[in-house]
Amino acid sequence: MIKEVLSQPPYYAVIITSKLKPMSDMTVAKYLALADSMYQLAQQQPGFLGMDYARDPNLGITVSYWRSVDDIEKWQKHPEHVDIKAIGRQEFYDTYDIRICLVEREYGSP
Repeated sequence: MIKEVLSQPPYYAVIITSKLKPMSDMTVAKYLALADSMYQLAQQQPGFLGMDYARDPNLGITVSYWRSVDDIEKWQKHPEHVDIKAIGRQEFYDTYDIRICLVEREYGSP
């Protein structure tokens, strides 16, 4: 799990749930390297606030946090991100769903 310091709500969450195809160890290594490169690139984008993720061998949930819908749309169109998404659909994901939500309130333990 990765957690950045988030700004105060409201902000937006992009929730991606995915089911992976069966993969060899080498394919898993490629998947993890591409995921890390996308995280590094996302951190450089205007409006990126942070990310949480959880994954087991079959199911993954990634939540990225953004200041605005405009920032999300720019990230979706970033050329490197577009290329990596195409690889993901082709090589790694059996299925995936993406939801974009407005976070109006947050709370938790210190």
